[in-house]
Amino acid sequence: MPVCEKTLTHRDECIARGDFSDPFFSYAKQFAQADEIVISAPYWDLLFPASLRAYIERVCVTGVTFAYTEQGVPQSLCKAKRLTYVTTAGGFIGEHHLGFEYIQAVAAQFFGIRDIRLVKAEGLRACLPLLPPTARKHRLPTSTAWS
Repeated sequence: MPVCEKTLTHRDECIARGDFSDPFFSYAKQFAQADEIVISAPYWDLLFPASLRAYIERVCVTGVTFAYTEQGVPQSLCKAKRLTYVTTAGGFIGEHHLGFEYIQAVAAQFFGIRDIRLVKAEGLRACLPLLPPTARKHRLPTSTAWS
């Protein structure tokens, strides 16, 4: 669920009190305690789905996943030292994968994760003619890692 103004206000009030017991913080707490992070998202229109962006907004919480130093620099509060980003694309991604580059920047700057890996399967649309007609019509159900 995307963060709206009302939610942001409530979140900021909880942070100011140092109260992270609200269910809003559950994803951030889970993320901060993870030994390793694996993110899987398709490559859509130069980026990733909006649901992943909403998740990132939920886990970027001052006092849970990072804190600011006196100099205003983000300092990680996360356990994970490695993040693996898995993505797929019907076409070819090319030299710059903007979705991965965004994740890479957030992971390094806010979560202190320096070991960041990209696993990609691209050009999958080219495989479509090789599939039997029945397989081309079948669609797998979609889901998200959080609700």
